[in-house]
Amino acid sequence: VAAARALAQAAGARAAEVVLLLDEGVLLDFMMDWPGSRARAEEADALVAATPLLGTPAILARLHMARGRTHMRANQFAEAIAAFGQAAEAAEQAGDDGYEALAQTLAMWAFSAGSIGRHQEGNETINRCITLAEQHGDMIGVAVALQNRGVTSFLTGNVDRFVADFERVVQIAREYGFAMSECCAVRDLAEVSLVLGRTDEAMAHAQRAHEMYTQQLGTASRIVYAVDVQIARIAAYQGDLATAETIVRRVIALQAEARAAGRNELLLVDGERVLLDATDFLLRGDSDAQFDALAARGRELQLQPPDLVEILEWKGLSALRAGRVAAGLTFLADALAAADGTPAAGRVQRRIAQARREASAPRRAGNAS
Repeated sequence: VAAARALAQAAGARAAEVVLLLDEGVLLDFMMDWPGSRARAEEADALVAATPLLGTPAILARLHMARGRTHMRANQFAEAIAAFGQAAEAAEQAGDDGYEALAQTLAMWAFSAGSIGRHQEGNETINRCITLAEQHGDMIGVAVALQNRGVTSFLTGNVDRFVADFERVVQIAREYGFAMSECCAVRDLAEVSLVLGRTDEAMAHAQRAHEMYTQQLGTASRIVYAVDVQIARIAAYQGDLATAETIVRRVIALQAEARAAGRNELLLVDGERVLLDATDFLLRGDSDAQFDALAARGRELQLQPPDLVEILEWKGLSALRAGRVAAGLTFLADALAAADGTPAAGRVQRRIAQARREASAPRRAGNAS
């Protein structure tokens, strides 16, 4: 793509350059290089601003979509939805030329709506997207739509639909050779399994996702590091703190190296870093205040409710590890209150029951020397 852009620049073909920039932005987004994707979109935006005649309905649809995507990747969901509305309007005006922009816009719109609790809007939008993709025989579009429906299914407790949709995504991805879609689906299956407390299933999915992402992107990749963090979180929840410690220390060191080298594309995004820090705080036994500050940061970033529940749960488990049983049970009760109405509630309830059993169990006397 870079070579094609260089040719377009040399020929003064500004319209072609805009298209190539937007194409590269989509590609980088699929590869999880969100800073790079944003940069290409901003370059395309600047070219159209300088030459307004380039702003055909089809191009404007893609520009609005790219703006919305940038907001969505930053968890700025209300702003994303506003941009997606503009993109959909322009794409409809473009007719067949606007199909891809419209389908991608609707998928991301649904994800954004579901992420901020606008579940009816999310369901209506994604159903429209699935119908549109099926009408065009676009099975990759169907797979993307099913994945993005996952957030609404998950946050409304419709776990059966979530699993069925993601199993279909894996099937479509294998049939049509869309490996990155399968990577994302398997990683999300790991996440929902962790939230439900099915840690063995979660670990198997996460390890498979790690293997696939490494094959696709290499070992030096932000998304590979994010799955490393996912595996550490699962291990910590299983009580395998040694494994979690090894992974967390390695990822933190790699993040420091990437930052020092100016490799921003390797840095975890804010929400991923919060989950890494939460696990690190648990392992180090950090203060209640530090967990509280991290939870506040998570709310500021509009993290999904199960992620916030996890931070509060780690706070409780950290207190229990330090022998502060009453405080630990209180913090776990706070996590349970935050989990009300989410799939994480059952997991937290089981953790509280386990903590109470351990607290009431008679202590074993030490062996006489």
